[in-house]
Amino acid sequence: MILITTNPLLGKDYPYSSKSHTRGLELFAFSQTPVGIDIEKMDRPIKNYTALAERFFHPAEKVESREDFLKLWVKKEAYTKFLRQPLISTIGKKVPDDVTVQVFGEYYLGVAGTGELVINE
Repeated sequence: MILITTNPLLGKDYPYSSKSHTRGLELFAFSQTPVGIDIEKMDRPIKNYTALAERFFHPAEKVESREDFLKLWVKKEAYTKFLRQPLISTIGKKVPDDVTVQVFGEYYLGVAGTGELVINE
């Protein structure tokens, strides 16, 4: 199980955690196994997203819009946090297909980990 919450106090019984924040929201993920999350507001403006995509993403990860960029970005950030590695370690590497992107209100939520996703706002 992966518990997603805005309350950091709910994680006291979990050995693994991840944290992400963006404009207007801070989230925590807790699990019995490694976990990584990232969140971005859907309307976040991104200048030069195609150039950024070429720099950070694997060539097979196609970016045709700002929305595509944001979804891939939260996946990459979540996966990087799952690995407990710096972002530079995943530059140019394809993110595994089991890293998911959820719509969470007006945000994209990237989740890397195993188990059922439980959201407790």
